[in-house]
Amino acid sequence: MYFDIFPNKVKLWRDKGARIIDVCEPFEFAQGRVTGAEDVPLAKSPVRANELNGPLVLVCASGDRSSAAINALLAAGYTNVSNLTDGFKTWQEHNLPTEKGRAA
Repeated sequence: MYFDIFPNKVKLWRDKGARIIDVCEPFEFAQGRVTGAEDVPLAKSPVRANELNGPLVLVCASGDRSSAAINALLAAGYTNVSNLTDGFKTWQEHNLPTEKGRAA
């Protein structure tokens, strides 16, 4: 089981140590993302699952791919994961901080 959270709740998760994981493709990630998000494309999330620890908030453009990634993580035994409701588009609609460009 996981939680769908609204953009205004992401700060609470971050304050508890959550990492923001963006499962979009690298070209989408470079076009715009939640500030501080880490790029782990959906296709690579099962392979990189061992790198994902602690509470996680997963995000994609609309919430569909992040839901799929969460289901894969849950199947692998993860329990402390959440999905950003309606994804990055809703984040932008709330005028929350974003960044562009390739990951550092």
